Amino acid sequence: MTKRGAACAAPLRRTSPEAVGVIAFVIALLLVTFLHVVLGEMVPKNISFSVPTKAALLLAPPLVFVSKVVRPVIWALNGIANGILRLFKVEPKDEATSAYTLDEVATIVEQSTREGVLANGSGTLTNAFEFTSKAVADVEVPLRVIGHLAVTASPRGM
Repeated sequence: MTKRGAACAAPLRRTSPEAVGVIAFVIALLLVTFLHVVLGEMVPKNISFSVPTKAALLLAPPLVFVSKVVRPVIWALNGIANGILRLFKVEPKDEATSAYTLDEVATIVEQSTREGVLANGSGTLTNAFEFTSKAVADVEVPLRVIGHLAVTASPRGM
């Protein structure tokens, strides 16, 4: 060990093993949290905004695989969580079935925009609400006009 490394390690020699364990736990937790936020959230989000088509084609297959592998674990965790909620007489809600009405979403967007939390400069959100008043016939595209990819297409070939 170098002189500098020995000087850094000297305080740890005087620290109890329990304290060293707590310090190691805190450092590990901070490292895992940092990696989770940066590599698990921020980088993928920015990639998906920058190159959405390539990101979808590249990331979809591994994500589908991982979701199939961990499905039993997620099912078990959901079952345990729902059981605990029922013990406290709370009826569990499924995220897929609980939804907001169009008016509730419009109110949330309007309030968020007014408070400066949400920017709608391009009008995308407003257009999304206007879209709901259209019939399918107004926006449908004939199948003969739709482009498609060959089954053998790859992300590199895009």
